[in-house]
Amino acid sequence: MTNSINPYEGASSYNRFLMQEDLPGVFHSSYAIENFYFTDRLDLFAVVEPGRRALLIDTGHPVMCGTEPIDRAVEDNDVPWENVEVFLTHFHDDHDENLQYVLDRGAGAFYSGPAVPWTEASREAFLRQTGALRAGDRAISDWADILMGRDHFTPALEERVRQLPEGEALSIAGYDLEVLYTPGHTVEHASLLERKHSFLFAGDHLLDSAPGLMQFDASSRLLERFFESLHDIRAMRLRTAFMSHRDSFTSADEVNAFIDSVFAKYEKPLDRVRGLVRELGPVSVYELARSFYAYLPQGLAGEPENRRVRRVAIPFAYLEYLVEHGEAERHEDGDGCFLYEATR
Repeated sequence: MTNSINPYEGASSYNRFLMQEDLPGVFHSSYAIENFYFTDRLDLFAVVEPGRRALLIDTGHPVMCGTEPIDRAVEDNDVPWENVEVFLTHFHDDHDENLQYVLDRGAGAFYSGPAVPWTEASREAFLRQTGALRAGDRAISDWADILMGRDHFTPALEERVRQLPEGEALSIAGYDLEVLYTPGHTVEHASLLERKHSFLFAGDHLLDSAPGLMQFDASSRLLERFFESLHDIRAMRLRTAFMSHRDSFTSADEVNAFIDSVFAKYEKPLDRVRGLVRELGPVSVYELARSFYAYLPQGLAGEPENRRVRRVAIPFAYLEYLVEHGEAERHEDGDGCFLYEATR
């Protein structure tokens, strides 16, 4: 890929702690990540019945954590590999890149939320609707494919991953872990909720990062559904939330204060998009992204493709949110490009 970079090149990690028992049967491993653009830590979890079963929540990435958290959860607890299960919160490689390793060791079951299959048509629709094609930026096509899931798993893995319906529970170690669809960070993101013991394996749904969700399909209502899910979780007043890139929360006040901070972070970029739509409209996603990211040293055009595609997908989510709330109208031009203008 022209002007592309390997996001893991030069990255390294070291173990912060390994197999810390946060709750009975719930084990937590944490790694610090250096020289990686997207995060500075990775946290992995396993629920274990020693001598019997283990459920891994995500598998990590060989550069970020190796396979030690997996091996320790399974082998130190004398769990037969055929009794190992894996739940994937979402399909980003820092969460699932070790999946083939687990399959090769003989793990018995693999679960996920609602996978959205990549198609060439879906990628072309994203490029056309956002105006990337109109702007002549087909260079982001390969990274759009990656982020939309093209060839992410081998056929053997695809056949083994079972998509669980919302509400189905995985029962292990005295816990009933209910599948909770939590779209936002990705459209297929799912978490595991234990209602009786009031905790959540949140994956990247609760993420301390700059605001912005990557939307690749106009119909996904990603930001709207993300906010709805956060409101639902806030109402649960969870005692504990386990997350993949930060310290766990251990009280309802902590969880809810963090959710409030997430909502607050979105106010400024949403207001900025509102202003740009009023100023520039009718405007395509790509054109708006140029203005939205004008503060970057070389602007949108100077970003490498793996980041530029993200910087197109994020304002796509903002604009569709404004359409959802009647603050903007979307029209489709003759070449299939979406154009947005303010309604008030």
